[in-house]
Amino acid sequence: MDDQTPTPEIAPEPPIDLVFDIPSPEAPGFLRRQREAMQHVAALKSRASIKTLDELVTFLLRFVSAPADREQARELLLDLSRADYNALLQAVLYESDVPLASRRQRNAS
Repeated sequence: MDDQTPTPEIAPEPPIDLVFDIPSPEAPGFLRRQREAMQHVAALKSRASIKTLDELVTFLLRFVSAPADREQARELLLDLSRADYNALLQAVLYESDVPLASRRQRNAS
């Protein structure tokens, strides 16, 4: 008789929420946020490099309120689709009245 114990199933990791907290245009610092966002976008367009992309991601991190772990949040930002990235950038630049989904679920890697 074989002594085989069934292998327990490993549950998939729960999705991680990427939560954005983008200040309204009426919040103090509007021009400062606009200026910095525009600088990052212009730098990426004129001299796209890993460094300029990383600087843009670092800038966008300030608008991520969850997860609290900054490296995890950075990885989730890097995993955004083009549409989600564009929506986030438009929301930060206040170019769109379409509200950005405040929660973006991703599976943990």
